[in-house]
Amino acid sequence: MLSRRLRTATSYLMTILAILTPATSALATPDTLDRDKIDSEFKWDLSDIYDNWDSREDDMVKMEGLMADYTSLQGTLNQGPKQILKANRMGDELGQLASKLYRFAALQSVTNTADNEISARVQQGVPITADVLTQIYTELWEGQHGEAATFDEYYGSTWTRIPHFYNSPFYVYQYATCYASSAQIYQTITSGSANDRQTAVHRYLNLLKSGGNDHPMKQLKKAGVDLSKADAFEAVIKNLDGLVTQLEEVLEDLEG
Repeated sequence: MLSRRLRTATSYLMTILAILTPATSALATPDTLDRDKIDSEFKWDLSDIYDNWDSREDDMVKMEGLMADYTSLQGTLNQGPKQILKANRMGDELGQLASKLYRFAALQSVTNTADNEISARVQQGVPITADVLTQIYTELWEGQHGEAATFDEYYGSTWTRIPHFYNSPFYVYQYATCYASSAQIYQTITSGSANDRQTAVHRYLNLLKSGGNDHPMKQLKKAGVDLSKADAFEAVIKNLDGLVTQLEEVLEDLEG
């Protein structure tokens, strides 16, 4: 696990450093626009991520230090759970820094550009096949990273990992509402009196039996879930609160 995370974090850092390092004389300087001359409506507002460039530079220095510390953990995980916990925490921090420094913006850039490319081909009557999508993403990733990264034959297929891009409209909303509904159903089945729990079980089984015989909102109401009210979403928060409490207890035992 450590070696995989180390390779991932190293790849992030190499890409970041490649972007920040001035181009050598052997590489042609790309033709770019002066950001100050671009209308604000065509620019990303990154102020929610960093207030200024110095703040980003501070995180770069922090990440370089964490990379060195993370590398030093190689071969030490057999020292016990505390060392594994240390590696996991450091790996999570590296992942968050990498996303904030580079990965989120890079992914959004590729995604937005790919959307434009795909829309243009649709308007031209060009069939959008898996091969076409893979070609578009491969060219975008290679164009963005240049010589700073080496890609295998599967990297262009990264579009497949986010199905709502191409196959599942409203996927993210379905995911959220299903999770919230499940949380409330779980809460009613596992809490309250024995009679209340048994009633909740019967309602849930009837929901499973119902198939698609009614509008989903009406089906959920029969199972005791009303997504027009806050109860289901509050059940998610309550479940998360319980998990955080369990995590705090485990960490306290490890660190005690």
